[in-house]
Amino acid sequence: MPTREQCPSRRLNRHGVATRQRRTTAFTAVLVVSLSVLGCANPPTKQLVLWHALEGRQARALEQLVDRWNAQAWQHGAVIVVERHAPAQLEARFRLANGAGSASAPLPDLALLPAHLAALSFERGLLHDLGPLIDSADAKVGWNLDERSQLFPFMLSAGRDRRGALIGVPHGGVLRLLLVNLRAFVGDAAPSELAIGDWPALQRACTSAFERGVAACISARLDGTLVEEWLIAHGALAFDATSGQVLLETPAARIALEDLAQSVNEGIVVGAFSPQQQFADFAEGRHAAMLIWSSDVQAALSTARLQAAIPLAVQPLPGLSRPTVQYRAPLWVAPRAPREQVRLAWLFIRWLTEPEQTQFWHQQTGELPARLVDVRDDAAVSLALRQQTLLQLARWAQPEPLHPNRPCAQAIFEEVAQRLLDRQPVTTTLEAVQAKAKGFGPCVPPQ
Repeated sequence: MPTREQCPSRRLNRHGVATRQRRTTAFTAVLVVSLSVLGCANPPTKQLVLWHALEGRQARALEQLVDRWNAQAWQHGAVIVVERHAPAQLEARFRLANGAGSASAPLPDLALLPAHLAALSFERGLLHDLGPLIDSADAKVGWNLDERSQLFPFMLSAGRDRRGALIGVPHGGVLRLLLVNLRAFVGDAAPSELAIGDWPALQRACTSAFERGVAACISARLDGTLVEEWLIAHGALAFDATSGQVLLETPAARIALEDLAQSVNEGIVVGAFSPQQQFADFAEGRHAAMLIWSSDVQAALSTARLQAAIPLAVQPLPGLSRPTVQYRAPLWVAPRAPREQVRLAWLFIRWLTEPEQTQFWHQQTGELPARLVDVRDDAAVSLALRQQTLLQLARWAQPEPLHPNRPCAQAIFEEVAQRLLDRQPVTTTLEAVQAKAKGFGPCVPPQ
């Protein structure tokens, strides 16, 4: 009688391109027959094809997780076959399926998609609403109240569209934070943490940092992300998730952009043209804080460690009613398929959010876990910052609006950023982009 570890092999997922799918399917069929002959009581009879566009350590971590699932496929009832596509190819395949007359375009059983593509595919009827599965009374399928309370709020909000359907569940992801040099703000008597709860407090902290000789208070890439972030932080509705339009004509939007332009002109915010230079300027004490993604913290620390010890902390960017913490992540979705295939796909997604798997993802990639988990890190500073990020910031994470027009909206924010970087007046900038912001229709992502 074979052992459970022999039912089945762990290497069912190492097939990275669509052209090898037929061979993978044939291999899986032979494996299932062989397991039946060997006496496995419940050999897996289902195969789920998974598409993604991850790269580097994210791709490797996902492969390892799929290996773990497939090692227990006798228990799960399905094996996962992974097909990795380049981001542009993944987008093109789903846009083909979204096009007129392409109802028969082949789709996988599982996919990890950018939010805008998930929104478009759901609107075209290509994806299942995962809400009924999440709400299932079956303890092995649904998330009960206790489980939901353990998940970070973004797990149930990032994939919810404007009509209330849950079209996907985020996987990992990153959030924006201020990495601050405490000594630059409060001197040698640095507290364990610095509270920057609102804009006046940030202004006072920056004034204090300038008095201690820093060249700039905050370094950040002057891009569309910063523009949208500044709008949100000043109470402007930057993007309407119902209409899919950028909103730049409101008084709040004008005030926010005027404030950003003034901050850049006065050196409160300085543009970072490369991560390496940004990290070096921060490590050498020229800048008091960096506005970066959480995934950049480790790289920043590798630079900072070359300098004298710097007391560090993470902080959110202030907001009017709540901290401004942007969150970005791809979504797990279940394309059209027979009901049982969709159920199995959801069980894999659910499995990924369990403590062991989500902790593994966080440790391997530095991205956010689905829930609060124990954090391990060899470096005390890195460990402390990870813990602060999860305990203090993740609960404030604001997911990206779920709409097909997001790429075009982001292109408009990028244009605003470039014009401000060129020191064009806000009035001139708004006049130049408002027609575009008001008038674009169905969005085709910029190439």
